[in-house]
This record gives sequence, C-alpha cells and structure tokens, in this order.
Amino acid sequence: MKAVFEKLRRAFLWYFLIKKRLLKKTGFLIILLSIPLLTVAFSHFAETEDAGFVTVALACEEGEDRQLCLDAIDEICESSDILYFFKAESPEAAREAVDKGKCDSAWIFCANVSERLDKFARGEETFLCTAYEKGENTLLTLSKEKVFPQFYGEIAYRIYEKWVDKTFGEGEVSAEEMAKVHENMAITGDFVRFEYANSDKAPEFEGSGYLTSTLRGLLSIVMLLCAFAAAMYFLSDDKRGIYAFLPRYGRFAVLAATVLAALTFSAVIITASLYFSGNYGELLSESLLMMAYILALTGFVCLLASVIPGVAAFCVTVPVLTAAALLVSPVFADFSRFRAVQLVFPSYHYLYGSAVPLLAIALVGGLCGGIIYSLRKD
Repeated sequence: MKAVFEKLRRAFLWYFLIKKRLLKKTGFLIILLSIPLLTVAFSHFAETEDAGFVTVALACEEGEDRQLCLDAIDEICESSDILYFFKAESPEAAREAVDKGKCDSAWIFCANVSERLDKFARGEETFLCTAYEKGENTLLTLSKEKVFPQFYGEIAYRIYEKWVDKTFGEGEVSAEEMAKVHENMAITGDFVRFEYANSDKAPEFEGSGYLTSTLRGLLSIVMLLCAFAAAMYFLSDDKRGIYAFLPRYGRFAVLAATVLAALTFSAVIITASLYFSGNYGELLSESLLMMAYILALTGFVCLLASVIPGVAAFCVTVPVLTAAALLVSPVFADFSRFRAVQLVFPSYHYLYGSAVPLLAIALVGGLCGGIIYSLRKD
C-alpha cells in the first residue's frame, strides 16, 4: 500500500510540475487570456444595435390610438435579437434613417389602429402599418411577421365581440360581461410540444442571445487550441530529449498529462465565462459535460500527436484541423452534409450535449494513441 501511495504522490508531483511549466509558456497564456476577452467582446457587442442582422425603425402616427401603438412598439423592441428594433422619434425620422442607411426598414403604425382592427375583424381589407424600405430580402420578410403577434390579442377580442353580438343579438351582452368571460376562457400552454434528443428539456440560459450563444461554440474551439498548444509544447520538449529517460509509454503518459493540464486551466476560465455571459445551464449537467469534453479532447489530441510524425508536421496540421472543427461544428450553423466529418470532432458532440460519444472518443483516442505512440520509432 505504501508503494501505491508513493506512486500516486509522484504522479501528482509530475502533474503539478507540468501545470507549472505550462504557465511559463507565453503562447499558452495568450490563449487563456483570449477567453475572457472574447466573452466580454461578444457580450458587449450583443447589447449594441449592430448586433442584429436586420435593423428596423419603429414609429407611429399621431392619433387617438397612439398609446396602443407605443405599447406594441415597446414590446417589439424588447424582443430584439437577430432582428434589432429601435423606436424612432417620428415617422419622418424613421424614413430618414432608411434613406441614410442607418436601418434596413421602417415601420410606421397608422393613427387609427382601433378602427382598422375593427375592419379586420369584419373581414374587410385593411392594413395596420406601412413598411418603408429600399429593398427586400428574407430577413426583412421575417421581420414583418413580428407585427401581427403584437395585435393578435386585440384582433381576437374584436372577432369574439362580433361573434357574441351575432349569436345573442347586438347589445344583449354587456361589454363588462364579455370581458369577464373572455378572461376566464384564457388558454395557457403551447400548441407545439418539443422533445430533445439529449435531455428532457431545453437548456435555459438567462440573458442569452444568438451572439452570446455562439460564444459557447467559439470557446469550445479555443479549448481545442489549448490542447493542440500543449501537445506541441510536449513534442518540442520530447524532440530535445527532455523525456528521453522515460520509456515510450511513460512519455505518452506525460503527453496526456500535459494536454489534460492545459484543458483543466481553460475549462475553469471557460466555465466562469459562460456563467457570467448567461450561457451556463444546470451545474451538474454542465460539469459532467465539460469533464467528458476534457477527456475527449485529451484522447483526440493525443491520438493525433501519436499518428502525425514530427513536430513540424503536427504544427502544420493544427491550423487545418482547427479551421475544420470551426466549420463542421455547430458554432454558427449546422452543416449536415459534413455529418461523417462532424462525428470525428469532440466539439460537435459537446455543443449538442452528447456525453456518451465524447467518452467513446476519449477511450478510443487514449487506447489507440497509447499503442501507436509506444510502438512508434523515434
């Protein structure tokens, strides 16, 4: 038993010295420093008006229903994300913003919205707002779908009023009674039930938008870079003969420990970055997924370091593999035509929350990498 404890003590001492050695590498420290900088930059940019793919100015004409329009505008502005909405001072200012290229479209709500809603309920042709823009594209068309939900409640209530008057006679049911019945019949819930492949419910990220959600994907690629950097440091040291006194399997163990140490540093900083950017889910599931991702990256990179001959060849391969991981992983979009390639990269499974494939990659990479490296001749 004493001999076992002595071996464990030596293993932890080696691991501590490897981590200490990594912190003396300027390149590795720069990669670690880029993690909080990237998080701050994305979080700040996500709050600016330039964050949206389409910018829309909202304004309303003067009239009796101005407050109804202003309430609708406020609700639309709160939903800004891919489509960025802002309130213009006047219809003229909104049109001017389009003419000067400050926004892609301007929505000017009509003054007599209530009257137009009544016409709509009666089935008469009418419109609620005017869209002023220079051209048309898919996202602008999508942005117009934001208008109808804001007035859906008003439209539905007016149709309900018309039905009550037609069924029971006009004036037979008071407005107060209609409002009370309508309120009691309010239906809650969703028409669509979602099922998720890897969990019972979708992860909830407070304050997460499309830009900060992309941050998780980018940080997963940064972790891959950290693993590559650690492997390059080891291969460089091994080439200089620093680990020449160790047998081949012992040197592979040092390689795995070096990659694992680098990933431990980056995982701590990335976890904190995801938490403060509002992209962190449940503690247990996130922690288990991160540990699986660390093991998968360790096996993946160690296998590559064992297969690719020489430091120079490995350094040339790193940018190619990093670019490939960024392309095939669902960082910005999921390109399903590269499915066979996607399954190879741990970042793909991490971003989809699949821990089992990650553990499989860790096992295969560790075993195969260890065998290949032990049998390889210097």
